[in-house]
Amino acid sequence: MSAPTLPQVPVFVAAPSALSAKVAWVLDSLCAAAGVRPAVVTDPDRAAGCVLAYAQRPVEGIPTIPSTLEAEELIAARQPLPAESFRSVEIGSGSPAAGAAPDRLVGAFPVHHTGFAVPFDLVMSAFVLLAGWDELTRPERDRHGRFPFSASLFADNEALRLEEPACDAYAAWLRTVLIERCAALGLPGPAPVSRFLVALTHDVDGLRRWTARGWLAWARRLVQGLGRRRWAAIRFELGAAVHHLRYDLPQGRDPAYTFPELIAGEDALGVSSSFYIIASHQHRTDGNQPATYRRRRPELLKLLTAAGREVGLHGNHRDSIDAASLRADRASLAAASGGRVGGLRYHYLKCLYHTSLPLVEQAGFDYDTSLAFAEQEGFRCGFSHPFRPYDMAFDRPLAIVELPLAVMDSTLQERHYRHLSADEARRATVAVLERVRASGGAAAILWHHNRFHPYVGRGYGDAYWEIVRWVQQSGGECLPAAEVARRWTARSAGSDEEVAVNGTATSSAAPDTTAGTPGSLAPKTAPERPGGEAHGSGPPTPAPRPEGRTADRAPEGDEERPRVVHVSVVHRPDDPRIFERECRSLADAGYEVTYLAPGAGSGFASGVHLGELPRRSRRTRWLSAAPLLGELHRLRPDVVHVHDPELLTLFPALRPLVGSLVYDMHEYVAQAVEGKYYIPRRLRPLASRATVGGQRSLVSLADGVVAVVDEQFEQLGARPDLRATLPNYPRFARFRDAQPRPDMVAEQRLKLVYIGSLTRTRGVDVMLDVLRQVDGAVLYLGGAFSNPDFETEVRAAAGGELAGRLTLLGRVPPDDVPDLLAGADVVWVPALQTAQYARPTVATKLYEGMAVGLAVLVSDLPGRGDVVREVGCGVAVEPGVAGHLAGVRALLDTDRETLAEMGARARAAVE
Repeated sequence: MSAPTLPQVPVFVAAPSALSAKVAWVLDSLCAAAGVRPAVVTDPDRAAGCVLAYAQRPVEGIPTIPSTLEAEELIAARQPLPAESFRSVEIGSGSPAAGAAPDRLVGAFPVHHTGFAVPFDLVMSAFVLLAGWDELTRPERDRHGRFPFSASLFADNEALRLEEPACDAYAAWLRTVLIERCAALGLPGPAPVSRFLVALTHDVDGLRRWTARGWLAWARRLVQGLGRRRWAAIRFELGAAVHHLRYDLPQGRDPAYTFPELIAGEDALGVSSSFYIIASHQHRTDGNQPATYRRRRPELLKLLTAAGREVGLHGNHRDSIDAASLRADRASLAAASGGRVGGLRYHYLKCLYHTSLPLVEQAGFDYDTSLAFAEQEGFRCGFSHPFRPYDMAFDRPLAIVELPLAVMDSTLQERHYRHLSADEARRATVAVLERVRASGGAAAILWHHNRFHPYVGRGYGDAYWEIVRWVQQSGGECLPAAEVARRWTARSAGSDEEVAVNGTATSSAAPDTTAGTPGSLAPKTAPERPGGEAHGSGPPTPAPRPEGRTADRAPEGDEERPRVVHVSVVHRPDDPRIFERECRSLADAGYEVTYLAPGAGSGFASGVHLGELPRRSRRTRWLSAAPLLGELHRLRPDVVHVHDPELLTLFPALRPLVGSLVYDMHEYVAQAVEGKYYIPRRLRPLASRATVGGQRSLVSLADGVVAVVDEQFEQLGARPDLRATLPNYPRFARFRDAQPRPDMVAEQRLKLVYIGSLTRTRGVDVMLDVLRQVDGAVLYLGGAFSNPDFETEVRAAAGGELAGRLTLLGRVPPDDVPDLLAGADVVWVPALQTAQYARPTVATKLYEGMAVGLAVLVSDLPGRGDVVREVGCGVAVEPGVAGHLAGVRALLDTDRETLAEMGARARAAVE
């Protein structure tokens, strides 16, 4: 890491413009590990003098990494990578580096063309690892709000190993290629592999164990151990108390204040380290004894300053999501310590790649060293070298260094993680650091200060000293994290040197481009650092942010990107209101959206994460409460949006668990209950009143309510105050290019269509009775039945007296609705005048038919008849058989040209 500035080499890139910045970032990151700095060339006429190429087709005479359409489409759609996308592939003898490069590499986005140097898109494989693509595209979070190992690429790709960094192997392969190519072109070869560096770091979570609160916590742990019959844990707790009373107390010592011994031990070995201090306690997880911490912190800071140790910020919960809080805590700690605070590690490793790291840059830090999985040691981003994290919101590298956290002692020791003995922990740590040694990389290890207590540490303090000695004996160097980041920055920093390509000079600062040139991979000028602070020895300044964003404001895709979970145990995963109008709209606006419903499975569609809930009958839906609460606990959403009255009973349990709770009123609940066929008729009024009362009381616990029309709010009380109306208008884009089915086009009779819920109140009885009394018309009926007896009646009619005139389409997926509607002449919406439909509403089926240009036949009810008369797009009749019989006869007497004109007016009205 202390080697001179890296030599430049020309690299030809023919990447799609949407990937240009990402490709440049990956090349910078990997090439730095390989011992060079890439000078990007985009002119094909100058490719022959390049050491490497990245293109969709092999470039003759140049080792070419394939650029794949698969990767481009996945990145553009922000889709999660499917399981087992990474495979171990052999690097065959056709490779320019055959015999010297790794025999196998693990990569995604395979290609089958034999002319490439590697059989997969190595650049985009590195991108999804280095950019935390799994965290960006998957909704899972653990109880601390962290992205868990179980949801990561490492968990669902057997070939990927957390402790075997794939990007290191990519860099090693690149290095072998570069050595041969640079020699052939007469260019300086890669710099020698660096001496590996290990940053020694300590998180300071508490400063006193045995306080009054500490003794209460000790007693609680004892009781829990007895209840769970954990005899080893009970023995440990009793031993800790005895050791304190017998040894520590007489000497005025405490297991949480081992700093003098720790500093003395490091000084004896000639090493130094970094300590991360909490500046403020704002959340219950920020530390269990904040008053004691605040009281003893000045004493610790004085000790660390005198010992020449680096003081960094141990970011709290709020610091991970709030830029102002992070800036304030950094300034507060700097004032208290009397020195500059350039480094950060988040408490509980609660570092959200795409939310927290942009805030770290804005707050003026030089580096972060938080990216790791608490559950498993290894390399979170598949790389044992420092790198600049990627800002997806602004498509650029951040101006901070990310120092990989390779090992945390809690991962190794805690019962709920690896639960290793001290000797096992030492071996596991050395095994991981051996990867750093082999790559010439740099990574951090974290050992909490209480691990150095002779009893509480359980031998982990001795393991730490053995690890330090192993690093020194293996040719490595142990340093504070700030020094590691500084050395990496100095070695990787760009310069004004130019490299000759075919006799023409190309600068790596602005490679082969001018402002506005297609395919440009670098800005013409370097902008000021966001936040305006001088960065000292920090990394090179990144590409500028897009216009219209201020430096002090986090991007909308990060700080202002809440996680929203929509929940239903009744509706289908493709329900148009929930999925199309709400989930997709939120996803398109940049929110992280999950829809939990029966039959949803586990996937990702149109920007929305889907999660499975059990499919249950009406009588057993209450059993879904436990799995639903479990899913919400796992996802940790900021907003829960509930769509069923059946789930209102969960609001008391949900209220303390979520930040914001929203209820969606799909219908007039009181009137809907009155129409339920399965409730005895004499009990329906009582059930309706009880439902309204329960709804009013439980909805008052919500933060907001969404309704279809304003009149629905009359059934609520005064709370909540926040109310919004979302009519069930269809997305016109879904219907714009509808293609009618050929079999429907061939039908010459008047084609009537209805697609929706098949119930008596929706007028299905009316349609069948009318069809029996007219000739020259056919009916296409799509949807699902809720009453089995009624379904039997309708199917009997379709197979009997109405055979050839009544076609049952079954349940129609939303994507198929436009084409089925487009094949008809008239959309038929014959709802009865029930308590539900006599009130103002938005007739979705009416607007869907209008969107494809159909004439309309509707019952003259609120929200239906007035629309048809105003637009002049059809016929509105009295509800019931007589009215609709007259309406169908009128349409049969209307010539097709006039029907088409009605349809055109309908389409124009909703377009």
